[in-house]
Amino acid sequence: MIMKKMVKKMMLAAAMLSLTTMVSAQRYESAYSVRGNEATYEGRVIREADAKSFQILGHGYAKDRYNVYLDGQILRFVDPQTFRLYERDMAHPNPGRPGNIVGGGHRGDYVNRPTYHMDRFNVYFNGEKVQGASASSFKDLGDGYGCDSFSAYYFGKKIHGSTGSSFQVIGYGYSKDAFNVYYDGVKLNGVSGNRFELLGYGYSKDAFNVFYNGEKVQGASTSSFHVDRDGYAHDNFNTYYFGKKIR
Repeated sequence: MIMKKMVKKMMLAAAMLSLTTMVSAQRYESAYSVRGNEATYEGRVIREADAKSFQILGHGYAKDRYNVYLDGQILRFVDPQTFRLYERDMAHPNPGRPGNIVGGGHRGDYVNRPTYHMDRFNVYFNGEKVQGASASSFKDLGDGYGCDSFSAYYFGKKIHGSTGSSFQVIGYGYSKDAFNVYYDGVKLNGVSGNRFELLGYGYSKDAFNVFYNGEKVQGASTSSFHVDRDGYAHDNFNTYYFGKKIR
């Protein structure tokens, strides 16, 4: 009798595990579906959709011959014929940014999310129009950055004073153009890109200062500064931990 009860419990547990696995798998499937003459999102019929031409693009996007959709809603004034989605594998969006392990919180730390996309006339970020961006020359640079021939953008917002023609992403959240250095889209005052270099673990420096995640490391000597590991660094005078002097 006891053995039969144990067997029943094991069978019930196996059944529950199988059901849980099926539900988990369904969560990763697209919320869109096309059945017969209807396209749906999360089971809700998209009345405006043309099922015959409906395409599921991923990351909440879909389109048909008439419209582009985000999370089942029409993106107004977006041309489906020229719409294209830039999709980047952001599972490790910023290689070499282990400094973010503790208290990082950078907007570049996200997984498999859409970045910039465009149609014939406009550029969009996460479904919102990027004001002033030129679709014909726009490039998605990754890590939230993009640029056209004139200016650079960070998470869809224009970086004022930036030069698009010379703009480049360095890594660790940093970027630069011919004149300035930026961290998470914000200009670092008094920092020139000519002698700026990444040191690893969130640290960087130019000819005069050392930085940790965009913040100046007070009192650090650029000539003798050396990055160790796990947030530690040192120069000839002091030791630093995540950009703060500890001795």
